[in-house]
Amino acid sequence: MTNKSFAKRLLTSGSAMRALALAGAGVATAGVFVAAPVAAQDVTTGILTGTVTDENGNAITGATVTIVNTDRGTSRTTSTSSQGSFTVSQLRPATYSVLVEAPGYTPTRADNVNVQLGGNAYTFVVETEVVGGNEIVVTATPIRTVDFSQTATGVTFDVQEVASRIPVPRSIEAVQLLAPQATQGDSAFGNVISLGGSSVAENIYYVNGMNVTNFRTFVGGSTIPFEFYDQVQVKTSGYQAEFGRATGGAVIAITRSGDNEFRGGFNAFYAPSSLRSAQPNTYSANNELDDIDDFEANFYASGPIIEDRLWFFGFYNPRRFNSFYRGIPQGDGNTQTTQGYVESDTPFYGGKIDAEPIDGHRLEFTYFNDSNTDESWTQTFDTADGTTGEKTFVSDFTGGENYIGKYTGVITDWLTVSALYGRSDYRRSTLSDADSLVLTYDSRAGTSQFDLIQGSGLVEDGADSREVYRADVDLFFEALGDHHVRFGFDHEILTADASSFYSGGEYNRLFNSSTYNPFGLAPNTPFLRQRVYESGGEFELQNTAFY
Repeated sequence: MTNKSFAKRLLTSGSAMRALALAGAGVATAGVFVAAPVAAQDVTTGILTGTVTDENGNAITGATVTIVNTDRGTSRTTSTSSQGSFTVSQLRPATYSVLVEAPGYTPTRADNVNVQLGGNAYTFVVETEVVGGNEIVVTATPIRTVDFSQTATGVTFDVQEVASRIPVPRSIEAVQLLAPQATQGDSAFGNVISLGGSSVAENIYYVNGMNVTNFRTFVGGSTIPFEFYDQVQVKTSGYQAEFGRATGGAVIAITRSGDNEFRGGFNAFYAPSSLRSAQPNTYSANNELDDIDDFEANFYASGPIIEDRLWFFGFYNPRRFNSFYRGIPQGDGNTQTTQGYVESDTPFYGGKIDAEPIDGHRLEFTYFNDSNTDESWTQTFDTADGTTGEKTFVSDFTGGENYIGKYTGVITDWLTVSALYGRSDYRRSTLSDADSLVLTYDSRAGTSQFDLIQGSGLVEDGADSREVYRADVDLFFEALGDHHVRFGFDHEILTADASSFYSGGEYNRLFNSSTYNPFGLAPNTPFLRQRVYESGGEFELQNTAFY
């Protein structure tokens, strides 16, 4: 019988399996104990290990263990070692059925085995007893246990499950705060979390196995909608070498994907300004005049392209955020301040294709576009008479396209491999309609100054890209006492294209020698200070790491 047909038989059978009594035995007992591994795990998969024993605790050698993904129908089969142990690595996080068969023993099955990112600790206790004549009823109940073998401090979250059970904000940062040793970072750096007592610039972020950390500032990573995530693992200390390039924590996320059932849905969220609580004014901000409206919706569809072999998941996230703000004049007698408006309506979209053309060999391709454009304007505002100046329009561009492809293969019971290629493009530019104007200040009256020409000042335009090549190998040695050895490498090519210059090509400032005279000019002599600045280029950095 092939693995595929066997998997279908396993999935369609009842929750209790009936079998004939063992020859020459009235009662037999088998136990399956499953615990998380001591060794490290992959950045996109989970690992399952266990020991098969008889009723006296003796190891059963050569037992066949079949693990079936209940959502996709795919299966993996292995056998127990001379110590009665087995290991199944590179498992897609999902719910599985586990079936153990050995000559002379009753087949034993357990359902609802939840495999998450990293190690998974379970104990299966299976008892059999004679019911009636020679008939035996076999039941198995998985019990999740605490795993003391892991060196890392952290926790794995099912993002959608957390959202349905815990009243947390709909952001991946809010989920990170549920982990031990996670605290909110300073708001000056955005909504970024400090992990393990380190600064917000010391963390590393993975999405579907690819490093998406901002390599220019090291603060945060790609911005992905909450509903696009499936699981996230937050490691705050003691984590393994393959999660390198960080001295803080590691945030390892995987996105949602399809299975053998067609699914679809949508939701929408609206936060109007009228329902927000009022914030008190501060020294510099007139918060009581703020007008903030947020709206976003999420549409998704998933299912099989070829049942049991090829699946898809598609996601679209239209969104619109806008806000109005006004400052408070600074200094005695000053009535001039600024006010402005910011609007963003760039949609996020992405998806994932999964294929398993042969049992044990999985291909994944992920694409998402996290581009965002903030359109804003600012103008002067006089609190005395309500007059306003001309508006200056600014466009802030961030984000870009992301591609991730990964292969995972089970070569033998003792050898698994994975390979990944990814590319991420990220634009970071601030452009204004005043970029062609020369910013000119009039400081002839001393400390007071005003703009004769309202250029935008320093203009910055840039784009970053990251290419990642990664390979991991897992070896399992029965002869050395069921040891698990893992090694691999990754290679990153980081490219930054940046330029900065003064708007209009220069920056001017008018002075009077009566108040500022660094050149020994005659009293009351006006003069102009002119500065020219231009910097830029393309820079490439290659990083290679082995573990």
